[in-house]
Amino acid sequence: MLRSALKISLLCLLPVLAGCAAAVVTGTAPVGNRQASSDAAAHQHRHDAEIASRINSRYVKDELVSAFDVKIAVSHGVVTLTGKVPSRRVERRAIELARSVEGVRQLVSKLTVAAY
Repeated sequence: MLRSALKISLLCLLPVLAGCAAAVVTGTAPVGNRQASSDAAAHQHRHDAEIASRINSRYVKDELVSAFDVKIAVSHGVVTLTGKVPSRRVERRAIELARSVEGVRQLVSKLTVAAY
């Protein structure tokens, strides 16, 4: 009797569990337009991360700007620089390097100049 009840329960749950398989395999179950929206958001996040990485690489290679002094945040191609730099010259160079990266739509500098 218990085995029969278990079999019936499993048969009833099978359609529900089949929908869960999509969520496990892809990370989200396809529900209308939400899957496409999630994919677009993931793509944008990767693109923003690539921009931040390229800017940081330029700072690491630059003799004037220290990658440790400048923090980089990117959202939808809008780059925000924060941190303390030792001179206006370093501030201008950090901005110039960031603007030169492909994909930067806008740059917001919140850098402060402070003697060390």
